[in-house]
Amino acid sequence: MKKRSSIIFSILVAFIAMILLSCSSVTNNLVEIDNIIYHECDGYYVADGPLKKNEDLYDAIIPEKINGKYVKEISDNAFDDCHYLVNVSIPSGVITIGEWAFAGCWRLNNITIPPGVTTIGHSAFGWTNLEEIIIPSSVENADSGLFSGCNKLEKIIVDENNRKYDSRNNCNAIIETETNTMISACKNTIIPNTIKSIVQNAFGWTNLKEIKIPSSIENLDANLFIGCDELEKIIVDENNKKYDSRNNCNAIVETETNILVSGCINTIIPNTVTSIGNYAFGYSDLEKIIIPANITSIGKYAFYGCDELEDVYYLGTLEQWNSFNLEEGNDNLISATCYIYSETQQTDITGLYWHYVDGVPTKW
Repeated sequence: MKKRSSIIFSILVAFIAMILLSCSSVTNNLVEIDNIIYHECDGYYVADGPLKKNEDLYDAIIPEKINGKYVKEISDNAFDDCHYLVNVSIPSGVITIGEWAFAGCWRLNNITIPPGVTTIGHSAFGWTNLEEIIIPSSVENADSGLFSGCNKLEKIIVDENNRKYDSRNNCNAIIETETNTMISACKNTIIPNTIKSIVQNAFGWTNLKEIKIPSSIENLDANLFIGCDELEKIIVDENNKKYDSRNNCNAIVETETNILVSGCINTIIPNTVTSIGNYAFGYSDLEKIIIPANITSIGKYAFYGCDELEDVYYLGTLEQWNSFNLEEGNDNLISATCYIYSETQQTDITGLYWHYVDGVPTKW
């Protein structure tokens, strides 16, 4: 009992520390209602989530008011990893949903964002079981990666009266209207040909299987398809002036620099590519890859999380392999077995070798 009290006290201390950092006017008025902790801040209440994340919290009904004061915020990480949470009721007075607020609530399959919410933080609904979401007209700040890991999410709708964002042409995505920037997407997203930019992690950890990059795209951030382990086909419109998918390579290549920006499990790296960009294959289910001799550098975390990667077939020499620039975060590439291309079987013991047999990489 004494140990349990000590743990609870430590958690409460952590809550108070968080409050001191986030509020300009703080009271010590902590309230627990139905296993959910709230604190008072600047004349309103903030929902901080359950005292213990892994307890059987199935329903989270957030009250509109506590002690006559509105609940206006759901704090960062408030309900993250509440694996049993199925239903959430958010009152109309809430204006902010914090970063990772409901991330990891695997069973959460339905949530209504009330009109009045103005801010939704990064990955607020990541790794939930949502199938559909409506962004109300009041939202002014929607961070990237809102729906990372939402493998069942099929429909994203932005209220047509929203002045900051839209989901034009029923594209199933959130687009910043003024800049034509795609912020968050899902497995059913179709990128409209008016989009100019896509932010990092927009498609992260979704069950995306195929994507077409339109001619209008001018800027693509790294991490675009991180964790999309079912992505099999990437096509860049042939009229795009910034990027291409030359030779049907199933990748996005920056045309001028010959940098491979994003790839997938079916990517065949063209011989004209000279660099592999940061996070290009991050968390892909690649089992093998052929790397051309023209590659001079591999960016940060390009193969990070590629735990299935076993064989690397290199088209250059062993000296070239040992000399090109390999940046941090590529342990999976380093730990894979590297085979050096040779048209004839080698007898030396300095390396392992491979060749093509009917177009298939084959080890000597």
